[in-house]
Amino acid sequence: MGRAFRIMIQLLAGLAAALVIVLAVLAWRLSEGPVSLAFLTPYIERALEGEQGRFRIRLDDTILAWAGWERTLDIRVLNVRAIGPDLATIASVPEMSLSFSVQALMRGRLAPKRIELFRPTLNLIRREDGSFGVGGDGDLFQRMLANLSASPEASEALSYLTRLSIIDGDLSVDDRRLGMTWRAPNARVDLERADSGIDGEASLELLVGGERARVVVFGGYRTATRRLNLGVTFGDISPAVFSRLSPALKSLGVLDLPLRGTMSVAMTLGGGVDVAGFDLTGGGGHLVLPSPLEQNLPVEEFRLRGRYEGASDSLEIDHLFLGLGPGGALYLPAPTDHRMPLRSLSARGRYGLGSGRLEVTALEADLGGPSLSVTATIEGIGGAMTLDAQGTLKDLAVDDLKRYWPKAW
Repeated sequence: MGRAFRIMIQLLAGLAAALVIVLAVLAWRLSEGPVSLAFLTPYIERALEGEQGRFRIRLDDTILAWAGWERTLDIRVLNVRAIGPDLATIASVPEMSLSFSVQALMRGRLAPKRIELFRPTLNLIRREDGSFGVGGDGDLFQRMLANLSASPEASEALSYLTRLSIIDGDLSVDDRRLGMTWRAPNARVDLERADSGIDGEASLELLVGGERARVVVFGGYRTATRRLNLGVTFGDISPAVFSRLSPALKSLGVLDLPLRGTMSVAMTLGGGVDVAGFDLTGGGGHLVLPSPLEQNLPVEEFRLRGRYEGASDSLEIDHLFLGLGPGGALYLPAPTDHRMPLRSLSARGRYGLGSGRLEVTALEADLGGPSLSVTATIEGIGGAMTLDAQGTLKDLAVDDLKRYWPKAW
């Protein structure tokens, strides 16, 4: 037993030494540049084409490359092109990294398990009816996305795909329903097969109206219900920028201040938004108030938390806070022509977008000494309005009455 053990140790040591030599030679060879694996190219082309025959796949080369210590070795294909029936290139990706499914190899198929697309161009389209489509290099991407949510089939190589990533992608969105477009260069997207659909995360550097902001989107899509649940975190985005992109977003021009926070959206593809929640904070900007209070109101602190309910087409405001600072004031224009001291304001309520009804269930205003509490209901916003309000004013010194009661009244 002792002699056999020594022989086994010597054998393992020899194999380890041989492996070290092979790895050293391979590392030296890869340090000189990628190694061509052109003999794999026809098999990879067939794996990406699948059995549907909608287009043919052509590659310039297949290479083995050193991708750093975190990724070690990569099998990459260069200049991937999808060729249509008329021999026109309908999609292209400069570079793609692949790893292959052991399960498929045991069945005698070469099928990708993980695909990474480097520097693709993707155009996401939201149509007038609310449905989504993909343009640009999206024909190839859309097919990969469909297979990512399907069960593995022996006849379809891409159905073994479990992870799809986009690295340094150039993403643009054409929202035809809102009549606006925006772009996110250097996008990173990771999508992974889940039991009932697809889960994923995207990191975007959003360019809108000349401004740049970092946005992270995460969530999942459930195939059976066609339901999309998304969470979004972002920082230092001014909603007023979006107001200049589409008439449908004109009301966002009120918020001319950088905001950060989170949003959540639940919706079905081809349908409207079921629920959207938001929790935003910001400051160091202005509220651009419309007529009849037209003015730029300086804001030191802003907080807003609430949700939109699609079924009732209503907006619930759980908490709204405006901090204007010690010298804050709201100007009441002519013929009143009066500056009303206003240090801060907090409120909650409900607004029916379709009905034009606003219910202010609580409003507290710090008037720089005195405080004002109000509840109100406004009917017919956008037309002939009626107002029903009740309020209480506390701690108003008689000598200060002229600061709060306009002379013109």
